[in-house]
Amino acid sequence: LSGELTMSRQMMYFPGGFASISPNLNRILYLTRFGAPEANMRSINISNIDGTGEIVHASGNIQQIPVWSKDNSKFYYYDQDLGAFIGQEGAAPQPLPDFNSAYTVQWIDDNRFIGAVGPAGGWKLLLGTVDGPTGVIYSTPISSGTMNFTLNR
Repeated sequence: LSGELTMSRQMMYFPGGFASISPNLNRILYLTRFGAPEANMRSINISNIDGTGEIVHASGNIQQIPVWSKDNSKFYYYDQDLGAFIGQEGAAPQPLPDFNSAYTVQWIDDNRFIGAVGPAGGWKLLLGTVDGPTGVIYSTPISSGTMNFTLNR
């Protein structure tokens, strides 16, 4: 095995990973810090896998790596001050108020995603769609601990 340096850029390291690579392996989403360190603000950057064509999609109190949709065209991200969004290159972020405070969001297919919201008032497992309403798949009155789930395709 051999490796090759594809990009040299200061990125944020998170225990869960440093970047999100698109399913087709052509694009990468990563976070960079901006402003005063104590403000803890970050920008979502999108580039080709080799680091070219970099753009800043959004900036704010973004603490988690965004998650790509299965068709490589959209991504989910959460700003702790403004809420949850679907991002897409060249388009304004689409707010997802039902997914504010969602944990472990995963895409099911090109337009549907799932996430757990809680624990205040109990946990809910939500099914979201890009252009439709959010549905509650499962709920529990337990307002402590965590809700874990996995997707089998």
